[in-house]
Amino acid sequence: MNPNRNIYFDFVKGFAILCVIGIHTFIPEKNVSSLSIRQLLNCAVPIFFACSGYFLANKEFKAKGSSLLFYRHQILKIYIPCLIWSFPYLLLAMRNGQSLLQSFLYFFLGGFSIYYFVLAIIQMYFYLPIYRDLNRGWYILITVISTLLICYPAHMSIYSPPLIVDGGIALLWIFFFDLGRKIRRSRRDYSLTLPVIMTLLGFLLSVIESSYFVDTYNNGYGANKLSSYIYIHLE
Repeated sequence: MNPNRNIYFDFVKGFAILCVIGIHTFIPEKNVSSLSIRQLLNCAVPIFFACSGYFLANKEFKAKGSSLLFYRHQILKIYIPCLIWSFPYLLLAMRNGQSLLQSFLYFFLGGFSIYYFVLAIIQMYFYLPIYRDLNRGWYILITVISTLLICYPAHMSIYSPPLIVDGGIALLWIFFFDLGRKIRRSRRDYSLTLPVIMTLLGFLLSVIESSYFVDTYNNGYGANKLSSYIYIHLE
């Protein structure tokens, strides 16, 4: 075993992977138990963003050309596998009559299936040298405004965006990326009483909010809700 590996984060990411599997095998039903289980699983994607932020918390870009080296190393490491695993989807899209332009846009931008995550994390890498010194309140404000403008119209069935829009825009998740960086840089010796209370309250609110959107618009199971952000604050 690699002595430099952090077993704790291996466990956390393994847990998040199981939650992702749960999300994509979830059969929605309009009852409290079904909604509650789905809301519990919503921590998956934010956990991955927080883990990325944690491991990049101390990354410096002072040397000339360091940003370009960082982009080349980090982006190619995830973008090439994304293209490889998206290729069967590209073939299926063309076989099913989707236009070549749309098919190739989805292919190169991570628009097929769950690969929206790759597009979002690449955006995080590009933003990192720029927004690393912002006040934490800005991250919260950016995430809240982005969610209200992009996700809530979808919850209300005003429009039906593809996953690449509903999840692939990094500004929707930037709070969690920064939260991982904050956790890396903070001392972990404070009381967990308040975070536990916030988690329970946020979970309850997310179930209530999801129940409203599902009953009214038959949408709103996912994590992109303000109440879910309280539940998934991870502190």
